[in-house]
Amino acid sequence: MNEVKLKGNIGQDLQLRYAKSGAPWCTLSVATTTSKKVGEEWQKTTEWHNVVCFGKTAENLNLLGTKGDTVFVQGALQTTVNPKNSVKYTKIMAKSIDVIKRSETTPTRQTVQNDVNQLASQKTIGNTHQYTTQFENETDTPY
Repeated sequence: MNEVKLKGNIGQDLQLRYAKSGAPWCTLSVATTTSKKVGEEWQKTTEWHNVVCFGKTAENLNLLGTKGDTVFVQGALQTTVNPKNSVKYTKIMAKSIDVIKRSETTPTRQTVQNDVNQLASQKTIGNTHQYTTQFENETDTPY
């Protein structure tokens, strides 16, 4: 079984891109922090996770999420090898992403809904009123 569940904070601005076919995909970095006691002091360690999502999930996350937001990611691990230098990279292929806590700099839900309504008048982007969208099987992945 290859299943990942991760709660962390978006660490940088989202990067929405489009494949040659026009299919949207988004990359983000998610930071998780763990604490352990060393002697009398607590030490925090931060891990960074590369996450990729596709389709409606990517479009909606681009509208609803921003740096600093807390997200809950569910997906699977995928390891690829760079053919130029044989370095392995592991990323999380997200099936769903929930924005569960919004940072102070994130626009209000009403502002986001106004943006969604404006975009929806131009094209259909799916269930934009929900923070969670489900993964769509994309055959045209960027790699």
